[in-house]
Amino acid sequence: MTSTTTLKLPEPLKARIAPLAEAAGKTPHAWMIDALEAQAALAEMREAFIAEAEASAADVDAGGDAEGARSFAARAAAQNPDDPRVLYYAAYLDAASGRLDAAGKGLEAALSLRPGYPLALSLLAQVRYRSGRYEEAVRLADERIAQDRG
Repeated sequence: MTSTTTLKLPEPLKARIAPLAEAAGKTPHAWMIDALEAQAALAEMREAFIAEAEASAADVDAGGDAEGARSFAARAAAQNPDDPRVLYYAAYLDAASGRLDAAGKGLEAALSLRPGYPLALSLLAQVRYRSGRYEEAVRLADERIAQDRG
């Protein structure tokens, strides 16, 4: 079933879309529908990765296959390098596997995309503590506590 939705596009965006649609042999309307369908499919894949990563993390917490889960999460992070949630779960599994350097790098990447990301801050504080970087761990923990006090 189709329904009508109106989008008000800025003129510069309209100007960018017109030649792209023409080059693709489509009307701007058809080109935008294809673009929206592609973005929806990507978002659905990303959400599926998140759900599987969460399930993998829970499985690891219950004593499951940490290496298999970590391998999955590393592939998901490589395919979704701009999603801080995916990076967090990959880092979580790295930390659970004792790969503290990799976990720290993944968490730093997640925080660069979403500054103040609570889960990433908390885990990074733990990773830094386990790595013997106590002052940094305390600073990160303080930052996370300050978020809760808001």
